[in-house]
Amino acid sequence: MSPQTPERGEPVTAEPGGAAGDMRREEWEPCMEAPRLGADEIQLWRVSLDQPAEVYRACFGTLTPDESERARRFCFDRHRRQFVIARGALRSVLSQYLDRPPSQLRFVYSAFGKPEIEGEEGRECLRFNLSHAEGVALIALTRGKDVGVDVEVVREEFPGMEIAGDFFSAREVEALWSLPEEARTAAFFLYWTRKEAYIKALGEGLSHPLRQFSVSLGNGASSVLAEPEGVAPQASLWIVKGLSVGERYAAAVAFRVPVTNFRFWQWDPTLLVKRTAFS
Repeated sequence: MSPQTPERGEPVTAEPGGAAGDMRREEWEPCMEAPRLGADEIQLWRVSLDQPAEVYRACFGTLTPDESERARRFCFDRHRRQFVIARGALRSVLSQYLDRPPSQLRFVYSAFGKPEIEGEEGRECLRFNLSHAEGVALIALTRGKDVGVDVEVVREEFPGMEIAGDFFSAREVEALWSLPEEARTAAFFLYWTRKEAYIKALGEGLSHPLRQFSVSLGNGASSVLAEPEGVAPQASLWIVKGLSVGERYAAAVAFRVPVTNFRFWQWDPTLLVKRTAFS
């Protein structure tokens, strides 16, 4: 599948039954109001977590008491601020699609901790997933379909090969060792985010053994491969795809086919600040 290069702000159209081409950072466009979310579409929002005090206060004001208490338990102020802004941005984005105040949204959690919006049910219900790393968050949205997203900071000192040997499939470990040494750390994080996005989409988290499936390092979208082959035939219905978020990051989204469009937005906190100021 060849990468596509859409006009700025336009949706990326996938091949029938497949997924869209490679995403580039310049495709993330500012968006003050949520566009319509189609049935076979994924919309992704990139959030800068480095925000001024007024944005932090506005985000904190949208949190539920349990989220506020969780924020207070962080030992370091920077981690607290980034958690609050990530959750506030999530509430801000969801509220635009649901036309409800951010502070009135409530989440319910699966046995493995995956959140859903309370009261959102049926084929057209809004589904989402959130991930955040140092300085950035990603939000993925669909209608009635499970989705997973992950973003990580690429850290050169990280013992990636040791962890890969313990947790990755034999196919992935072999591919990592075949790379030049200087390329292995970046490749490890590409693998990790794609595997993490998949298990988050399944809603099972790390309870799903990472050795039991393989993902690809390719730039385009690719199917998940069960290991050993044929053990989990449904795995091939899932697609994982890398995302371009920034030079320091690796990121990926996982979803089930069919998906016909992607759209990519940059969260603008202005609307949330104004809304909370007059609420």
